[in-house]
Amino acid sequence: MCRFWFTLALLFQLALFPSAHSLSKSVKNDDNFPLPPTEFLRLLRFSDFEILSEEGTQHGMTGATKWTVSFAQGPQKIEVKWKKSPKMFGEGWNNSPRREIAAYKIQELFLDPPDYLVPPVASRCIPIEQFQKLKPKAEPNLSGGFNCVYGVLSGWLKNVTLTHPVLDKKRFETDRFYALSMANANLLCYLINHQDTVDDNFLISTVKGRPRVFSIDNGISFHWEFHNFFIDQLNEIRVPALPKRTIERLRKVNDADLEKLGVVEQLEADDKGILRHVEPGENFQPSIGSRLRGKTLQIGLTRFEIDKVKERIQKLLQEVDQGKWPLI
Repeated sequence: MCRFWFTLALLFQLALFPSAHSLSKSVKNDDNFPLPPTEFLRLLRFSDFEILSEEGTQHGMTGATKWTVSFAQGPQKIEVKWKKSPKMFGEGWNNSPRREIAAYKIQELFLDPPDYLVPPVASRCIPIEQFQKLKPKAEPNLSGGFNCVYGVLSGWLKNVTLTHPVLDKKRFETDRFYALSMANANLLCYLINHQDTVDDNFLISTVKGRPRVFSIDNGISFHWEFHNFFIDQLNEIRVPALPKRTIERLRKVNDADLEKLGVVEQLEADDKGILRHVEPGENFQPSIGSRLRGKTLQIGLTRFEIDKVKERIQKLLQEVDQGKWPLI
């Protein structure tokens, strides 16, 4: 009975705010990304760039650094985050390009670009000569005779601060924009089984009237990992209500959409031994997430991980239909 009256009060309070099917309806410019996400992603994947400066990040434990770069085919002096990948197939327990990129891909299934929660992210293999200008003793970190340093480039957000707490339930009751954004963030974390819900991994926009939530570290996702059992992880639904528009989009996700997660990126070595992005091909080893065959690197979710995402979508929609989660 208490839950019923709480939900009724929440829906009444949120109804006082202007109706919004999407957070992006009235937004002309993005105050948190220096470039539109789709354009930014293209540059991260394909454009050559010059590294102008490097500095450490204030938070995190996986060796991420902030670079200021100038793209050869784009804007100058853009900030990005770089994280070098482990040597073993570019895969580590909390440093996994494929999981970071899969999280970005999954948000595309139910959100529009102005509402994205995960910044643009792509794997890159930086030519060793270029990388040694920063780290003179650097060596290639993938076996196979490649002449580059493999890792992940992602967009650096602006006008943001750390979330504390990650989920502010009082604010959820009174701020419709925050409620919609936070609910979408919880949905994404639920779908990818995110298991690292600490303040450092989430940011919130400081732009007045647009408290947009971002998930910036999704490395511990998609399967069980050693994690903190004493905090409320967002791999379960913690918000009191869910966005109706998001649920409608999730209903349209089909098996073909999910199968594409098996190959989120494919890179092939050029004549200089530098891995370059190419069009994803057929998944040549569905049981493994990071696959190396000859001069081709292919990354994506495993068969098991894709099935788990599908199960979570089905379970969520069933609970919505049963009335467990109110829609806003």
